[in-house]
Amino acid sequence: MITTRLQEDAPEFDGVEWPEPSDGDKDENPLFDSQRGYLEQLPRYKASKASPRMARANDAPPPPRRSKLSSASGGDDERRERRRARKREAMRKWRRNVREGKRIAPAPYNVDVIKYMVATDWLDRTHADDPSQVSETYFLMIKDAAKRFLRI
Repeated sequence: MITTRLQEDAPEFDGVEWPEPSDGDKDENPLFDSQRGYLEQLPRYKASKASPRMARANDAPPPPRRSKLSSASGGDDERRERRRARKREAMRKWRRNVREGKRIAPAPYNVDVIKYMVATDWLDRTHADDPSQVSETYFLMIKDAAKRFLRI
Protein backbone atom coordinates (compact mmCIF):
# COMPACT_ATOMS: atom_id res chain seq x y z
CA MET A 1 0.00 0.00 0.00
CA ILE A 2 2.70 2.51 0.95
CA THR A 3 4.94 1.36 -1.89
CA THR A 4 2.21 1.84 -4.51
CA ARG A 5 1.37 5.33 -3.18
CA LEU A 6 5.03 6.35 -3.33
CA GLN A 7 5.33 5.04 -6.89
CA GLU A 8 2.20 6.92 -7.93
CA ASP A 9 3.35 10.19 -6.34
CA ALA A 10 6.92 9.96 -7.73
CA PRO A 11 7.71 12.57 -10.42
CA GLU A 12 8.45 11.50 -14.00
CA PHE A 13 12.00 12.17 -15.16
CA ASP A 14 11.66 10.95 -18.75
CA GLY A 15 11.15 14.41 -20.26
CA VAL A 16 13.91 16.18 -18.30
CA GLU A 17 17.02 17.30 -20.17
CA TRP A 18 20.01 16.59 -18.00
CA PRO A 19 23.07 18.85 -18.35
CA GLU A 20 26.35 17.28 -19.39
CA PRO A 21 28.92 17.16 -16.60
CA SER A 22 31.99 19.32 -17.09
CA ASP A 23 35.50 18.02 -16.70
CA GLY A 24 36.23 20.59 -13.99
CA ASP A 25 39.51 22.31 -13.32
CA LYS A 26 42.41 19.96 -13.70
CA ASP A 27 44.97 20.50 -10.96
CA GLU A 28 48.56 19.86 -11.94
CA ASN A 29 49.54 18.99 -8.39
CA PRO A 30 46.45 17.79 -6.43
CA LEU A 31 46.62 17.26 -2.70
CA PHE A 32 45.37 13.69 -3.07
CA ASP A 33 46.16 11.53 -6.07
CA SER A 34 45.25 7.86 -5.98
CA GLN A 35 48.08 7.12 -8.42
CA ARG A 36 50.68 8.04 -5.79
CA GLY A 37 51.82 5.60 -3.15
CA TYR A 38 51.50 6.18 0.58
CA LEU A 39 55.10 7.27 1.10
CA GLU A 40 54.84 9.74 -1.78
CA GLN A 41 51.43 11.04 -0.65
CA LEU A 42 52.31 11.61 3.02
CA PRO A 43 54.82 14.50 2.59
CA ARG A 44 52.37 16.35 0.34
CA TYR A 45 49.63 16.03 2.94
CA LYS A 46 51.91 17.15 5.79
CA ALA A 47 53.11 20.11 3.73
CA SER A 48 49.50 21.20 3.16
CA LYS A 49 48.85 21.04 6.91
CA ALA A 50 51.90 23.24 7.64
CA SER A 51 50.59 26.28 5.80
CA PRO A 52 47.97 27.02 3.11
CA ARG A 53 50.52 28.27 0.59
CA MET A 54 52.41 24.99 0.72
CA ALA A 55 49.43 22.97 -0.48
CA ARG A 56 50.54 23.67 -4.04
CA ALA A 57 54.24 24.53 -3.58
CA ASN A 58 55.57 21.28 -2.16
CA ASP A 59 59.18 22.18 -2.82
CA ALA A 60 59.21 25.06 -0.30
CA PRO A 61 60.53 24.24 3.19
CA PRO A 62 58.03 24.21 6.05
CA PRO A 63 57.87 27.32 8.24
CA PRO A 64 59.95 27.22 11.43
CA ARG A 65 58.04 26.00 14.46
CA ARG A 66 58.11 27.86 17.74
CA SER A 67 59.02 25.86 20.75
CA LYS A 68 56.26 25.33 23.29
CA LEU A 69 58.59 26.73 25.93
CA SER A 70 59.35 29.94 24.06
CA SER A 71 56.83 32.73 24.19
CA ALA A 72 56.41 36.16 22.71
CA SER A 73 55.97 37.87 26.07
CA GLY A 74 58.10 37.61 29.16
CA GLY A 75 55.02 37.34 31.39
CA ASP A 76 54.42 33.72 30.40
CA ASP A 77 58.01 32.82 31.26
CA GLU A 78 57.72 34.49 34.66
CA ARG A 79 54.44 32.69 35.39
CA ARG A 80 55.97 29.40 34.33
CA GLU A 81 59.01 29.96 36.54
CA ARG A 82 56.80 30.83 39.56
CA ARG A 83 54.83 27.62 39.00
CA ARG A 84 58.07 25.59 38.88
CA ALA A 85 59.29 27.29 42.06
CA ARG A 86 56.01 26.40 43.85
CA LYS A 87 56.38 22.77 42.75
CA ARG A 88 60.00 22.65 43.93
CA GLU A 89 59.00 24.11 47.30
CA ALA A 90 56.14 21.61 47.68
CA MET A 91 58.56 18.76 46.93
CA ARG A 92 61.06 20.11 49.47
CA LYS A 93 58.29 20.32 52.09
CA TRP A 94 57.16 16.76 51.33
CA ARG A 95 60.74 15.44 51.66
CA ARG A 96 61.21 17.37 54.92
CA ASN A 97 58.01 15.83 56.35
CA VAL A 98 59.17 12.35 55.33
CA ARG A 99 62.57 12.89 56.99
CA GLU A 100 60.90 14.12 60.17
CA GLY A 101 58.69 11.04 60.28
CA LYS A 102 55.40 12.86 59.74
CA ARG A 103 52.69 10.75 58.15
CA ILE A 104 51.59 11.86 54.72
CA ALA A 105 48.17 10.97 53.32
CA PRO A 106 48.38 9.12 50.01
CA ALA A 107 47.49 11.37 47.09
CA PRO A 108 45.71 8.89 44.78
CA TYR A 109 43.03 7.95 47.31
CA ASN A 110 40.10 10.12 48.26
CA VAL A 111 39.71 10.81 51.99
CA ASP A 112 36.19 9.33 51.85
CA VAL A 113 37.60 6.05 50.51
CA ILE A 114 40.10 5.86 53.37
CA LYS A 115 37.37 6.68 55.91
CA TYR A 116 35.23 3.90 54.42
CA MET A 117 38.10 1.40 54.67
CA VAL A 118 38.63 2.33 58.34
CA ALA A 119 34.89 2.29 59.14
CA THR A 120 34.43 -1.17 57.59
CA ASP A 121 37.54 -2.55 59.35
CA TRP A 122 39.43 -3.09 56.12
CA LEU A 123 42.13 -0.73 57.32
CA ASP A 124 43.49 -0.15 60.80
CA ARG A 125 43.21 3.49 61.86
CA THR A 126 46.93 3.65 62.68
CA HIS A 127 47.83 2.79 59.06
CA ALA A 128 45.43 5.25 57.38
CA ASP A 129 48.29 7.61 56.47
CA ASP A 130 50.64 4.91 55.15
CA PRO A 131 50.41 4.95 51.31
CA SER A 132 51.69 1.39 50.86
CA GLN A 133 49.25 0.02 53.45
CA VAL A 134 46.34 1.94 51.95
CA SER A 135 47.21 0.72 48.44
CA GLU A 136 47.48 -2.90 49.55
CA THR A 137 44.21 -2.71 51.50
CA TYR A 138 42.42 -1.02 48.61
CA PHE A 139 43.58 -3.78 46.26
CA LEU A 140 42.37 -6.49 48.65
CA MET A 141 39.03 -4.72 49.13
CA ILE A 142 38.43 -4.45 45.37
CA LYS A 143 39.54 -8.06 44.85
CA ASP A 144 37.07 -9.23 47.49
CA ALA A 145 34.27 -7.15 45.97
CA ALA A 146 35.00 -8.66 42.57
CA LYS A 147 34.83 -12.17 44.00
CA ARG A 148 31.54 -11.51 45.74
CA PHE A 149 29.73 -9.60 43.00
CA LEU A 150 31.20 -11.13 39.89
CA ARG A 151 31.56 -14.63 41.38
CA ILE A 152 35.11 -15.02 40.10
